[in-house]
Amino acid sequence: MAKFVILEPYVTVNGVDLSDHVREAAVEMTVADVDVTASGGDGIERLGGLRDDKFTLTLYQDFATGEVDKTFWTLFDAATIFEVRVAAQGAVISDANPAWTGDVLITEYPPTGGEIGTAAMTEVVLPVSGRIARETS
Repeated sequence: MAKFVILEPYVTVNGVDLSDHVREAAVEMTVADVDVTASGGDGIERLGGLRDDKFTLTLYQDFATGEVDKTFWTLFDAATIFEVRVAAQGAVISDANPAWTGDVLITEYPPTGGEIGTAAMTEVVLPVSGRIARETS
C-alpha cells in the first residue's frame, strides 16, 4: 500500500472551491452498533444500524465575497441542504484519489474566534443527511 503526505486537499462546499483555505479536512463515517441479543445468547449479538456521517473542516477564515464566510453564512442562514466534496490529493478524482461526497445541513457556524496574533480560522462540523458516497471518477 502506497503512503502519501496530504499536500493538496480538495474541498468544495455547494460547488464553491475552498481548497486554498483548508487547514484540515476530515471525512468521518460511523454506523450505529445495534444490540440484538436475545434471551439465551452467550454473547452480545450486533447488527449495523443507521449511518451517522459527517465532514469536519478547519479553514482559514475569509470574509470576501465567494470565500469561506460568505459561503457558510449564506447556507447557514438559509438552513438548506447542500453538497460537500472532499478528496485528499487534488481535484482529479480516480481510484488513487477518491472523493467523498455528501449532502449536509450546517447546524452550527462559528464565524470568528481566536487569540490575538494568530491566524483567523473556523472549524465547521457538517452532519450528513443520509450517507457519504465514495467516488472514483
